[in-house]
Amino acid sequence: LRNRPTLKYALWKDMYTGRLRSEIPPSLRSLSDAMMSAGTQLVELDLSDNAFGPDGAEAIRSLLTSPVAYTIQTLKFHNNGLGGGGVIIADCLKENHANAQKAGKSLDLRSFIAGRNRLENPGAKALGEAFSMIGTMEQIEIVQNGIQYEGFVGLASCIRHNPNLKILNLNDNIMTPRGAIAIAKELPHALKLQVLNMGDCLVKTEGAKAIAKNIKRLSDLKEVVLNFNEIRTEGGVAVAESCTALSSLARLHLDGNHFGKDGKEEVQKALGSRIAILTGLNEDEGIPSEDEDDEEEAEEEEKKDVSEKTESKSTFVFGQSSTTPQLGNSLLGTNDRNRNFGDFGNTSSPFSFSALSTGTNIFATGESNNNNTFTFKGTGTTLFAPQSSNDNPEHEPDVYYEPLVTLQKVTETKTGHEEEVEMYKHRAKLFRMDKDAGVWKERGVGDIKILTNPATGRSRLVMRRDVILKLCCNHVILKEMRMEPNGGSDKSLVWFTPQDYSEEEPKAETLAVRFKTGEICSEFLAAFEKARLAVPEPDAAPNATSNAKPTVAQPEKSESFSFAGLAASSQKAAFALSQTSPKKPTDDDTYRDEYEPNVDFKPIVELEKVQVDAGTENEDVKFECRCKLYRFDKDQWKERGLGNIQVLWSKSTGKGRVLMRREQVLKICCNHWITSEMALDVKSGNEKFLTWNTLADFADEESKPEILAARFKTAEQASGFKSAFEKCQANLGKVTEEDEVDNKVAEASSAIEKLATEPASAPAQTKSVFPLLQSAKDKWHCDTCYTPNDKSVAACLACQTPNPDAPKESKPTSTFSFGLQSATPATVPSTKNANSFDFGSSNSVSSTFNFGTVASTPQTGFSFGTSVVASPPKEESKPSPFAGFSFGGNPTATPIKTPTFSFGGVKVDTVDYKAFAKDPQESTLEKILKPEVVVEEVDRSSPASVAAFLGKLSTVMNNKTEITCQKLTDGVLKLSFSSTNYSPGDVMNELLVVMGLIKSEDKDFKPNADVGNLLRLLSHSISQDYFPDPTARIIAAFIRKDEDKIMSKVNDCSNLLNSFKI
Repeated sequence: LRNRPTLKYALWKDMYTGRLRSEIPPSLRSLSDAMMSAGTQLVELDLSDNAFGPDGAEAIRSLLTSPVAYTIQTLKFHNNGLGGGGVIIADCLKENHANAQKAGKSLDLRSFIAGRNRLENPGAKALGEAFSMIGTMEQIEIVQNGIQYEGFVGLASCIRHNPNLKILNLNDNIMTPRGAIAIAKELPHALKLQVLNMGDCLVKTEGAKAIAKNIKRLSDLKEVVLNFNEIRTEGGVAVAESCTALSSLARLHLDGNHFGKDGKEEVQKALGSRIAILTGLNEDEGIPSEDEDDEEEAEEEEKKDVSEKTESKSTFVFGQSSTTPQLGNSLLGTNDRNRNFGDFGNTSSPFSFSALSTGTNIFATGESNNNNTFTFKGTGTTLFAPQSSNDNPEHEPDVYYEPLVTLQKVTETKTGHEEEVEMYKHRAKLFRMDKDAGVWKERGVGDIKILTNPATGRSRLVMRRDVILKLCCNHVILKEMRMEPNGGSDKSLVWFTPQDYSEEEPKAETLAVRFKTGEICSEFLAAFEKARLAVPEPDAAPNATSNAKPTVAQPEKSESFSFAGLAASSQKAAFALSQTSPKKPTDDDTYRDEYEPNVDFKPIVELEKVQVDAGTENEDVKFECRCKLYRFDKDQWKERGLGNIQVLWSKSTGKGRVLMRREQVLKICCNHWITSEMALDVKSGNEKFLTWNTLADFADEESKPEILAARFKTAEQASGFKSAFEKCQANLGKVTEEDEVDNKVAEASSAIEKLATEPASAPAQTKSVFPLLQSAKDKWHCDTCYTPNDKSVAACLACQTPNPDAPKESKPTSTFSFGLQSATPATVPSTKNANSFDFGSSNSVSSTFNFGTVASTPQTGFSFGTSVVASPPKEESKPSPFAGFSFGGNPTATPIKTPTFSFGGVKVDTVDYKAFAKDPQESTLEKILKPEVVVEEVDRSSPASVAAFLGKLSTVMNNKTEITCQKLTDGVLKLSFSSTNYSPGDVMNELLVVMGLIKSEDKDFKPNADVGNLLRLLSHSISQDYFPDPTARIIAAFIRKDEDKIMSKVNDCSNLLNSFKI
């Protein structure tokens, strides 16, 4: 080192492991001298995890006060047990700062890390003063140092003098609300602060409010840690509301506080759209009981009393005054200003306090000295002297009551642990999972123990609550048990036991334990694993089974009293019982199976066995695993059942489905086809939780759209289910040659078996449990969405996929039309039948009977109205008195301006169809002559635009325009359902949003106030052939719900349901 002046980083972490404490200081001095001799300019000094204590801090004093330390930017003293050494390091920093200023330089210290050093209040105050002088700090981490609020009051001042501070980590100290308020007042000066960590510091609600009030201006803040601080709902909401205004904030830690179930919801509601920054509230401890609040208040009052007692006491004593206060006025009738309390007793005063101790007259005369001052008699003696031995003490009667019954003295209290060895013991807090409420509930605080029986080699977990010694945990450690971190915390573990004997009866419990530090938790886990691995195999210990109840004696039920002892101790006892103690149960007695009688009941009527088909005989099981299924209903997840979920694949049809039955009752809780549109998603980042949705789930009698979720035991099981599900999606509609061969073989085998087992006259009837999934003979299944359709339908009603078996359409031979027909060019012959019948204008030359205006050269025929020839007549005809009204006449080409009357005359169309398609108006709706033009102009780029048009159209509809609105609705829906960009179900979902039956993601969106007209339009559309049945079922599911808007239109609802073609 003496020859290395370029040294920048002295990374000496964990360098003195295994060395004596006396060896470390000389080594540090040698290293310091070498660097000072070389004149190095250090940038970072890391001496963490060396445990050299105050002696080591003293050893590097010369280094920290030398020019070598002028350029140090990072100092790390983590886990060194500094204690009072923190004050030494702070003094070195202050001295070095002064030396640098004298040399015309300045310190560049930016980062100081000193966690787990027992700095306490003196160290925190000293470091606060040093940091205030330096003023260049960017990172201060002083975690787990036992610092109380007095230390934080001293440390808070450095925040004001370090405007570039970015990281402030004060985790796991005894800050209390007063310390938190002191820190919070200085936070507005740290405008560049990015990380604020005050977790596990007991800031409580008042401290949280102060922090929330002062972090609003910290625009660069990215992370706030306030977990495990006993914060109530009021404080949590205040912090959440302040954090919503911080745009750069990425993480907010509020776990482990006292919010409770309702409080957690309020905190999440306060975050609003910023709820993603909340890391979770899984370890919330709930609202504490009133007893705990009273205990906390009592502790605080006790601390205040102690602090008041330790304050300076009054030193005033009659007759002994170190200082002589001057009295401005005369005392006892004199005008001498020199009199003081110390002179009382030397003057002839008629009153003396010393009389109280001597027993003389309390109005004895005082004494007067030559200076004419007055003092009390007996100055300097004890104020209240003890009474003389001659005084008679107060009489105390000696009362003795002879006991009627002499009880045997307790010599030993048995706990049930006498034959076991204590392998581990530490104080902890135990919780249990309440399955009904879905929350953790505290079970008690006490010492958790791992006890091992040397005779059997088995171990168990035992824990008793403090004071009352009530059992809260007592179960055998099994080889199959696994302990896992609870919610990612290194201080808490969770496990499951099938039989816990802490109560009177064994009960399956999910337990969790939380320790003070992560190191203690790791030690407990290591001891548990050691005991679990040491569990003997069944061959090694045949008498020890996992079902054996751990024997634990209750201290309250110790053998402190027995009637046999009463009989032995008293000869006059009125009665006595036998002194023979009951036989102590042995291991054989403990684990001996109970007697079970062999009872056999013969049936009176023997029933024949009925063959029952499960519906899965022709399907292969691609995946099967036990899981718990949920469905989403009314903004919350509801449990649907527990059982084995299966992914089934049909070789004959090339289709897959998901099937699940509940355990024991075997009721179907999931049964739907696998389609290509389905997607499995991971719920809330939990790899064990998968969610998906289906438009038709056949678990109940009728198909319903459902949002489902499955929770597996492990992430591997969830991954296996997802891979099997996606494999079925990739192979939909594919039937390999091997599958076809297998199908033919299976059909032949089943036919042979059927002929061999069933009589010809009475074939066996099978009962199917899947009638909804069996396709009828007059149905065909769509290859795209698997919807059953009639064979006569040309295209699928759900997705418009053509029917491959549909007959080809034939061209019509005759036409019947209303409206205008476009002219056929003269060069192309008309394909219209000569016997066609038309209403309206026609440019065709073949029409022989018309209502309206014929614009082409007429043939012989009969017409109502004005017929304009293509060329003017040769002679000008006189105007007829019936001008404008003719039966088959040929007026001149010159238009007649007189009023005309005609059958089928063309009306003038003045409607702006584009404007109406964008914003329907009631006045314009009555003038529409061409609904098909409006349909073409409607924006159908998305389901939301289609639903928005129909919603506005329903608001302007009346009785006169209802037919026009029906035409518009049919046209828009028909074109929308044929779109390839979205499905009919998407359009219906948006319509349900417009009606207010589904919440919109847009908070500013307002649904239709009156949905009666929209229901009437839907009632008409559902009765049409183009409307898919599955989409109709979606609407039916929501119409049946008890909604105020729908219930106010009962007639429309019933018409809508009756119009279903299902």
